[in-house]
Amino acid sequence: MQQNTVILIFSRSAKSESICKKLHTDHKKNIQLHQALYNKTISITKETKLPFIIIDELQQQGSNFGEKFCNAAEYCFDKGYTNLITIGSDCATLSATDILTANSQLQNNTNVIGADNRGGFYLLALQKKYYQRGIFLNLNWCSSQLFKNITAHFKDNLNASFHILQYKQDINNAGNLNALRKQALPDNFIKLLSLLSISIYNRFYSTTLLLQQFFYNSPALRGPPTFSIL
Repeated sequence: MQQNTVILIFSRSAKSESICKKLHTDHKKNIQLHQALYNKTISITKETKLPFIIIDELQQQGSNFGEKFCNAAEYCFDKGYTNLITIGSDCATLSATDILTANSQLQNNTNVIGADNRGGFYLLALQKKYYQRGIFLNLNWCSSQLFKNITAHFKDNLNASFHILQYKQDINNAGNLNALRKQALPDNFIKLLSLLSISIYNRFYSTTLLLQQFFYNSPALRGPPTFSIL
């Protein structure tokens, strides 16, 4: 049976993210942190075995965030998919299980949203029949009201069922990263981010070893696509 769900990775490239978001005062380590987050996103996406499309700053079209998102979503729907799962690359604790849970809900005619720490979302799973360009263009994108806007749209305008995933924290600045470190989560990727965020002088060898384990021993991270896999 043809897969009706596609994952949209709607994110700037790691280099572009590093210019806009400072996770570390050291330029090289800032890029390393963003690259680690980006590669993690690619890895868990591939783990789901679902088709995915990457639309970064080079492919995004529009004069504002809302237009860019709508154009990206419509690109995916125009490919014949009826279910869309949108994620970014700045949620360190997002897992393949979260994405697969969203897909299961979509198959049961339920939309899905995962709230982040800024009032936005780290995941949005949407059925095509509930997508309305005019509504989504006028959402309060990049604001603390976005999550409320979308859930209200599902509930009040469409009378559509939706499932809310567990709250997760996006990584947008050094403070977010430090807060994640303090949680001491039993996750090798979080440990990697912690090592990268510490001074390059006193943790060089440990960081290098963990980087080798994470990037080179994972087949899913070899040769990530620059645009799309369908």
